[in-house]
Amino acid sequence: MSKSYSIGDILAMYYENELLAVEEVALPKFSAGHNRRMRKAFALFSKRQAAYNQPMSTRSKRPLVIRKRILIAVIIAAVIALILGCINVFISGSFRGTVHKDNTRLFAFDVGDSPDDIEERYRLSVVPEGYELYETSSSSAIEFVVYKNASNHALIFCQTVKSEYDIHINTEGYDLQETDVNGCDAVYVEYDKDGIVNTMVIWNSEDYILDLYGDFTKEEMLDLANSNEIKGFIKEK
Repeated sequence: MSKSYSIGDILAMYYENELLAVEEVALPKFSAGHNRRMRKAFALFSKRQAAYNQPMSTRSKRPLVIRKRILIAVIIAAVIALILGCINVFISGSFRGTVHKDNTRLFAFDVGDSPDDIEERYRLSVVPEGYELYETSSSSAIEFVVYKNASNHALIFCQTVKSEYDIHINTEGYDLQETDVNGCDAVYVEYDKDGIVNTMVIWNSEDYILDLYGDFTKEEMLDLANSNEIKGFIKEK
């Protein structure tokens, strides 16, 4: 789902965190004798300060510090609000993102103790009829695999380490939708333009973020993703 945060929301969240952090300290109780001795001490100190023309202040600086911090927060939030107006965010079980006019930037939220590098490179164990492995491209963080059929239609499969997952998805006129793939948190977007349908499915698998994209309906693509999660992937070192 997506949510819009106004400047009021930003400030409210800041104030709540800031005020909760202010420690309440109980005022000590002193005896009458102690108070008399302290008044004499302060009176003597005041006379000495006056002699040097250095006025004494006994006010606490803590409230001033808090006021300064709140003022800074107001200024920062105001600048953000002027630049952005509001912040549209996408929030899902394992994903977070920022929604822009023509795209959504998506990254993995539930990283856990997943690998920092790809340790085993995945291949689909289930592919649509007529599709065969066409090409691969590898790095330490991403494995990119393309399958094609005789009509040159492509099915793209991508495996990415969770800590490096950060993509921009075309959502101009479309919305990311939440779903699941064999119990894994997932999102998808189905594009339907002039009768041509394409779908992207992204899910948080056990160790990696996995993507599927191709000329399939959302039902067909989700069925393919579920079939591979259930059967298991072909793994290569």
